[in-house]
Amino acid sequence: MRLIEKLKAVTSPMTGQRSLKDPVTGIVYRRVSGGVAWPYDVRPGAVTVLAEHREPVHGTDQLRVDVVVEFMDEDTETLCREMAALQDALKVEIWRTPLTHASTRLVHMFNDRRRRLRVPALDLASPPAMNGSRSFRDYDRLVDRRTRTLKTLYFGDSQAVLEYNILGRDDLGRKLEEFPVVASMLYALAGLDLEDVGHGAWNDSRPSGLTHSAGGY
Repeated sequence: MRLIEKLKAVTSPMTGQRSLKDPVTGIVYRRVSGGVAWPYDVRPGAVTVLAEHREPVHGTDQLRVDVVVEFMDEDTETLCREMAALQDALKVEIWRTPLTHASTRLVHMFNDRRRRLRVPALDLASPPAMNGSRSFRDYDRLVDRRTRTLKTLYFGDSQAVLEYNILGRDDLGRKLEEFPVVASMLYALAGLDLEDVGHGAWNDSRPSGLTHSAGGY
């Protein structure tokens, strides 16, 4: 699922502030977060971009988050090319993924080629920990808190929500990397909800700090 065709990065001629706008709906997003999970067994890897609305949910101070891009492929090189395209189009500054994964070595090789071509490299960073943990069960709490009462996380017709809906509670005890499309979404969500608010912000008027209150919990 790629919504890149209708989402456009725009800069205000009055303030110089950047934002991401959907010209069809008029929705303006204030920041984005990217996650990538690598192929596992027969399951393809996945690249996911989440976008946080600029305006709060009506009647609250909480900000909605949408899955705006989801891309899957079993080839690491293809995933890297997609990340590079999204980095240029949607200004994704950091890709969240476990840096200990063996596939990051292939990203370094991809970056070496980009540097020789004098084009920006992909910037990888580990997803922030949830209370010191990066387990599936702990990251699942981010989704639970955004969907249990007031819903602030919208999956659209993404594959991630389809896979999420068939998971059992016992699956949360497994390694998150076994579910790449879910993992990439959770890595991106952790980047929004557990990282300093300045990362990825295009139109930020709030003080720096954790984004829990904006995340819906």
